[in-house]
Amino acid sequence: MSSKEHHTIGRLVKHKNLAKSSLTGIVIGERLKETYDENGIGGCFVPQVHVEWIGEGKQLWYNRKVLKWCYEDKSGDIKWT
Repeated sequence: MSSKEHHTIGRLVKHKNLAKSSLTGIVIGERLKETYDENGIGGCFVPQVHVEWIGEGKQLWYNRKVLKWCYEDKSGDIKWT
């Protein structure tokens, strides 16, 4: 496995839900989770990340789209998207 296959491990995240957005987490794993429709038919895969919340000691799986991601812009400032 190359490092490009796990490009989100080690990244900092926050939850987009305002009630949970004060916590910062670190990505510790990745997976594709198969989803099923109301008839039990699957085949659609959703990218998920395993997050450990800093200071909480809790680890949970989340769909990538519910998280804000930390990055450093060109000037060196930390931003969240």
